[in-house]
Amino acid sequence: MTTALPLRATATPQTTATRPAALRDAKLREAAQEFEAIFVEMIFKQMRSANNALSGESKGFARSTYEGWQDEELARSISRQGSFGLAEVLYRQLQQQAAAGEA
Repeated sequence: MTTALPLRATATPQTTATRPAALRDAKLREAAQEFEAIFVEMIFKQMRSANNALSGESKGFARSTYEGWQDEELARSISRQGSFGLAEVLYRQLQQQAAAGEA
C-alpha cells in the first residue's frame, strides 16, 4: 500500500510578484467598503434626522443610540453585499491609480 505524498507548492517569480499586488488589492477593497459603509451611514443619519424634524417626534437617548447602531449595521451590510455600488467604483479607481504608480 502506497501513500501519496502531499504536493508542496513552490514559489515562482510570478506568484511571488503577485502576492504584494493581491495584498494591496485586498486592502484597497476593504478601504473602499469601509468608506462606503461610513458614507451610507451618514446618509441614513441625515434621513432619520430630517424625518424626525418633520414629524416633531421626540426620542430618548436609548432609542437614538439603538437607531444609530441599527443604521451602522445596515450600512455595513449594504457595503458588504455591494448593493450600493460606491465601494466597487472606488476600488476600481484606486486600483488603477495604484497600478499606474507601480509602472
